[in-house]
Amino acid sequence: MHRHLRLFVLSSLSTALSVYACGSPSKRGVDSDGEVPSIETACAEFSEPAGWHRGESVSPAAEASMDRVAAVGEATWPLALDLLKSVSVESHPNIAQSPTSLFAALGMAYSQWQNGQCGERIATVLRFPETGDAIHPAIGAGLLHLAERARPATDDSSAVALNLSSSRWAMGQSSIPKITEIHRIYGATPHAVEDQGEASRQLINCVIEQQSSGLLKDFIPEGVIGAETVSLDINVTYLKAPWPRAFEEAEVYFTPEGGQRARVPGLHSGALSASYYEAPSFHALHLPLRGGELKVLLVVPRETFTASLEEFVASLPDNELRAARDTTLMDTFDFRMPKIDITAEPMNYTGRLGFDCDPFTLGDLIHGAGVVMDEGGLEAVAATVAEEWGDGGFEPTTRPFAIERPFLFFVFDTATRFVLFSGRVLDAG
Repeated sequence: MHRHLRLFVLSSLSTALSVYACGSPSKRGVDSDGEVPSIETACAEFSEPAGWHRGESVSPAAEASMDRVAAVGEATWPLALDLLKSVSVESHPNIAQSPTSLFAALGMAYSQWQNGQCGERIATVLRFPETGDAIHPAIGAGLLHLAERARPATDDSSAVALNLSSSRWAMGQSSIPKITEIHRIYGATPHAVEDQGEASRQLINCVIEQQSSGLLKDFIPEGVIGAETVSLDINVTYLKAPWPRAFEEAEVYFTPEGGQRARVPGLHSGALSASYYEAPSFHALHLPLRGGELKVLLVVPRETFTASLEEFVASLPDNELRAARDTTLMDTFDFRMPKIDITAEPMNYTGRLGFDCDPFTLGDLIHGAGVVMDEGGLEAVAATVAEEWGDGGFEPTTRPFAIERPFLFFVFDTATRFVLFSGRVLDAG
């Protein structure tokens, strides 16, 4: 029985996940002058044992109208809710996930079986607005638009770095795969490795670590790549973005679900101008990242909603969430919220999302994400492995907006509507 693995990784910024060293992300093989070497140099020790053959880089070339791109972005929102519903709060009170990462991974996987039962199942679960060959340019163009959010540093602000790196790996092969239209649409560099075991796993993990600026270490676990693994598709996305203006550090109150009210490390702004939305069961606030195209949507159930956060997600209508996303209402707030620090923990989503594909098609779907939000900005990492079998002077009036109870968050792009990251926080302690 042959397996065809597809691995997609999505990551983004601010200070450092708790599982990584704080400060600048550590990278394998930084030289004595502080320069970061090329991937080939950094991963040289693994190249020969794995029998690595690297092809030429492929520049992404996907074209689709903004309406088609936004239609794909719209589909990431119900997927975000499905992902939250698929993992119990008992096992994971705090969790982060990446709908965009799953769309990238499963979009490429879909290209293998788009005319068969598994392709139909992927299109149904992800709510593809188009099927067949048409969906790939819409996804690829969306990823290109996201890459355009990068901005250089200025005298007043840090840079926004957003890099998307895709690759396709032929396992147990010495010939580099032929470049196809899927390579071009997703900008996927072709690779071949002769090894189908531990040597190739170490090599590919080194490449992922480099492409994620050191944030994802040893991501593919031992035993995943074996003699039956025939290929992998990999995407690594790195986003580093500050807030337009840093928040103050502060202790804030938070009451975890089923717990006692306590002080926790948090963020504060005494005069935050922000978009907001009021619904019968929740209120919401937008926190823009530098540039304004990327935002964090915070969704907080009202105190009158006495059920659990899990029940809140189950009852949250798609149209209310879209209305919160698209709101144009503005006000000035005395804003307080706890810091977010969620460690990535890969888990299998095949059964959770209902991917009951035919044999010899999609196997395991491993996904994990971690998010940190602090006074400086946002940092997040996510990975998806889709296994395939084959053969000034003015004092504003402010309103209070203090997040003191469990809440949801969505990191999204305003133009494409893609949800980069989403998650929940039940316990901020």
